[in-house]
Amino acid sequence: MVTAQVAEDWRDDIGLVAPAAPWLLEAPGAVFVGLSAVAVAWRYDRSGGLEIALVKRRRRGDWGFPKGSPRPGEPLDDAARRELLEETGFTSRHAAPLANLIFASRSGRTKLASYWLVRSGPGSFRPNREISKLSWLTPGEARNALTHDRERVVLELAVEALGLGLLAG
Repeated sequence: MVTAQVAEDWRDDIGLVAPAAPWLLEAPGAVFVGLSAVAVAWRYDRSGGLEIALVKRRRRGDWGFPKGSPRPGEPLDDAARRELLEETGFTSRHAAPLANLIFASRSGRTKLASYWLVRSGPGSFRPNREISKLSWLTPGEARNALTHDRERVVLELAVEALGLGLLAG
């Protein structure tokens, strides 16, 4: 079980945004009910423009990044890469820590999502029982398509990390 202490004054409408790391600080405090590893997958299109992968989940109908729970003992970067492959059919070439988000789920339980910037490799998408659609979008299109505001913050961090500056608007 992963535990961490979160300073109350760090919280805002989207929760805590903190630099990601391959480790999690374990200290007495709130128990995270959910832990997920998230792949912010990117690639260049044929003209050299940046594309970001978003998936549409069947159960909720929301648009977001490929994500899921790590297996016992699985490093978070490996879990993010595995989720990308399972949900999109695309392999990965490299994963780098991007951000950790702490937020309350719709049920009100605390969740920690560890976001990883993942360079996409080759692959082919097929709808599956969990994911109905995959779209490779420009950063601006991805920003408009994302369902959750907290993931728009992560998208902006990803674009900045890739050296493209913050998104306009």
